[in-house]
Amino acid sequence: MAAPSAADLELAFVEKFFWSQGREPYPVQEQAISAIISGQSVLVTVPTGTGKTMMAKAGIFAALARGQRVVYTTPLRALTEEKFRELSADFGEANVGFATGDYKVNREAPVQVEVAEILWNRVVGEKNVCPADLVIMDEGHYLNDLERGYVWEQSIIGLDPRSQLVVLSATVGHPERFCHWVELTRQVKMLSIDSRERRVPLEHQFKEELLIDVVKQLAHDGDVPAIIFCFGRELCFEVARLLKSCRRFTTDAEKDEIDKRCDAALLPAGVAKDLRPLLTHGIGVHHAGILPRYKQLVEELTLERKLRFVVSTETIAAGINLPAKTVVFPALRKFIKKEARLVTPAEFHQMAGRAGRPQFDDRGLAIALAPEAVTVDLRKELKAAGKRGAIDEVKIKKTVYGRAKNDAQRTGELIWTPEIHAELVKGEPAELRSKTKITAEQVLAIGLPDLTTHRLPGQPVPVDAPPLVPIDEIEASLPPSMRLNVVTVIDHLLTDERTKRELHKTLAMLVDNLRAVGVLDEHGAQVTGNMIK
Repeated sequence: MAAPSAADLELAFVEKFFWSQGREPYPVQEQAISAIISGQSVLVTVPTGTGKTMMAKAGIFAALARGQRVVYTTPLRALTEEKFRELSADFGEANVGFATGDYKVNREAPVQVEVAEILWNRVVGEKNVCPADLVIMDEGHYLNDLERGYVWEQSIIGLDPRSQLVVLSATVGHPERFCHWVELTRQVKMLSIDSRERRVPLEHQFKEELLIDVVKQLAHDGDVPAIIFCFGRELCFEVARLLKSCRRFTTDAEKDEIDKRCDAALLPAGVAKDLRPLLTHGIGVHHAGILPRYKQLVEELTLERKLRFVVSTETIAAGINLPAKTVVFPALRKFIKKEARLVTPAEFHQMAGRAGRPQFDDRGLAIALAPEAVTVDLRKELKAAGKRGAIDEVKIKKTVYGRAKNDAQRTGELIWTPEIHAELVKGEPAELRSKTKITAEQVLAIGLPDLTTHRLPGQPVPVDAPPLVPIDEIEASLPPSMRLNVVTVIDHLLTDERTKRELHKTLAMLVDNLRAVGVLDEHGAQVTGNMIK
């Protein structure tokens, strides 16, 4: 029996996932679905809420019809779990497997949903092995992550050219440059499908109001559900308890239903004791430190519109299916390893983009709040001015913000202003660029060329060094996946030549150190049994 044509598969997919449910695909979805089902490698860069997962499902649908294997990667365990449940429901539990670092399910299934590091380990560990006919990298903008971006970049460099590659991402700058890099690296054409059009318009506001007052107003106006972003797990429960001081958001019937759901899902001890009274009040908490079954309960209750507010860390913005009408930023400052910095435009838009649900809302609302100390000071100054009989609000605001800036400079604090918020709103998404740092762990994981026949590019050449055997032209023309080692990885990074030279020097120094302590032998292979102390 002949395999179904791409046109037949596209028609069958759209019928099953759109028309049968009374929906039509968006134009950008139509373009992506057609390209993916036809077998093209694609980078899709679209705003949050444009249905990227449906594009991935098109590839999975076609692969299963053709008897092919699929690997679907995500950056987060919570997102991996959610996609596993969703794809199992769509394509059958027998067809979908799951893997994180410590948990595996149905690893023989044709569709595998994995955290990104699982694919990286296979690409650099097994080398020149095609992990799947189709590799889907969800949340591809994580390539810009300072700590983990190398996982996406190196997985692409080492991915067998026989694998169709689909990268799904939030909007990024100059996506065509990324596609050009992928083409040069993998020697496979990469199509860019880019759209900045949101299905639901997004309104941005900056308010000099206290969070509790904003929450009360949102509940009164019906601008819920709302996600309140906090940059810290401990802060999530602190803010949730603050919201609980408001009048209960749930009806009696909703409270009873939530109580029954809590009986089935929550354990009798631990964080559940704090979570239950919040949930029955109409408030959810969601972050990576909460048990998966608790997060799933929060997601389900929110989708059923029983929760009015969800207090969450920014991980919820990474593709987890929790759309809201409104998002609130109590702060535009976050701490990374105890160092304060303002959120970047890319981070801001990723979180703000959760606002606005195509099936329910005619607009999304993203509210950023001024620093609490500024709001309190401003209220005091306006009240005092009112008693004097004349209020020049513009002048008072200028004075209050000026004072706050001076105080921040003196104490080393970071504050944000309406002008900073406006810059974030206008900010262009960041271009995808290499964040790889060469470490001893990466040298040992990826491996080296034979050091008796290859000289590292970053090593000085001794005067009396014997000539090395030149690399065969045919070998040099092969994609890096077929001759993968840490040298070819550096040579193909998404960065400039100067940075590559510096990384080669770092590599040469690391190799000298590893050989000196006996971790590597003269060929550059790891000596069995020795570990870095």
